[in-house]
Amino acid sequence: GSAFYQQRSKLSVSAFRHLLKEFNLKFPLEKFRGKYYLIACDGSEFNIARNLKDADTFHEPNDKSVSGFNMVHTISLYEVCSKRYLDLEVQPGRLKNEFQAICNLMDRYAYGGSPIFIMGFSLLSASEFLPTEKWRCAKQ
Repeated sequence: GSAFYQQRSKLSVSAFRHLLKEFNLKFPLEKFRGKYYLIACDGSEFNIARNLKDADTFHEPNDKSVSGFNMVHTISLYEVCSKRYLDLEVQPGRLKNEFQAICNLMDRYAYGGSPIFIMGFSLLSASEFLPTEKWRCAKQ
């Protein structure tokens, strides 16, 4: 546990993302009704090691935390039928931008087929997709 924690900065998000993609490309995804990929998109927040000097993740003390805390925000794509994570975005808690995260995830989508993206209202309201041959996100 603590050895991994101390060395975690050596595994970049882009390296993890690459491994995830390469793994998933080696094994076909299951399709819903033989045609569609059902892809859930959702965000989560995680507390990380407290660091007062990291202004992008540190949240000041409040009613719930007397000493303050650091947090990152993630948004993931999860293929429901195959029960596999496909991709993720990690953002500093104070700089979270769900619209940009969704655009990044859509731009990197590499699994073809006919995906149906399922997301909650907060993510849906943050996104504005314009259909094209693939798709592109409208810039805010």
